[in-house]
Amino acid sequence: MYKVKNLEHIKLAVVFVVLNTVDAILTNVIMSGGGRELNPLMHYFFEQPKWVAWSFEIGTTLITAFGLLLLAVFSPRLIKGVFIALIVLMAFVCFYNGIGLLS
Repeated sequence: MYKVKNLEHIKLAVVFVVLNTVDAILTNVIMSGGGRELNPLMHYFFEQPKWVAWSFEIGTTLITAFGLLLLAVFSPRLIKGVFIALIVLMAFVCFYNGIGLLS
């Protein structure tokens, strides 16, 4: 039977939060240079004062990570897969933003 092992889910949650923070930083830099946020929801929040956008971005990320950690107790294998999928998605978004900074 699959069990939560050696803080594995917590490590995945930390990577997810770090990647989301990097995405927010890169997005902020790109928008400061005249770029545009492609996500309509985040575009709205980044047009607000900076603290609103940051609160929403980091707040929803922390709530998502914490909620998934709670669910990992009941379905660790599924939540591990969800974390990995989210990490791959956020790594792609960070890579895309990094390319945007270079162009």
